[in-house]
Amino acid sequence: MKRMLLGVLALGLGSLVGFSNLQSQSARFGVGGGVTVPIGDYKDLDKSGWHGLGMILIELPLSPVAIRADGMFGQTTHKQPFTGKTKLGGGTANAVMRLGPPTPVARPYVVVGVGFYNVKTEFTGVGTSSSSESKFAWGVGLGVTFGLAMVHGFVEARFLSVQRSVSALNFIPITAGLTFGAK
Repeated sequence: MKRMLLGVLALGLGSLVGFSNLQSQSARFGVGGGVTVPIGDYKDLDKSGWHGLGMILIELPLSPVAIRADGMFGQTTHKQPFTGKTKLGGGTANAVMRLGPPTPVARPYVVVGVGFYNVKTEFTGVGTSSSSESKFAWGVGLGVTFGLAMVHGFVEARFLSVQRSVSALNFIPITAGLTFGAK
């Protein structure tokens, strides 16, 4: 499953890079990490956890909209009386809408996307069991980017929902990171 997910993500990123070269767009690569906050039914079982994020951002010439593909892996741990963890891994294809005029200080943005996530839930202790599902996901969020020239910082919060067969798994990843590349 991991190989398939990585293959799909690599193919998507490769396609975006190829498309960006054809269209004379500029690409930015980014990394980040932060806290994953479970919400809804998910918060009844798990505590907040962590995540890491990798992305490619394709700037569209003369447009406030950019295209972003990102991959995320994270983990939360179960609340007592349960022991174990939930692992989240997946990716989304996003539209990023910049708000307001470009400034050297900071610029807010809205991000909206769809993708696929694998959710693996493991219970350990007296009886060890696990389940894994890969399902459609969608998300929306707000962020701000800041910086000059080749390096930019960003901070964002998104709502992500993985549409599992039992019930949707909803969480808020709060991410801080850096992007690199020509603007």
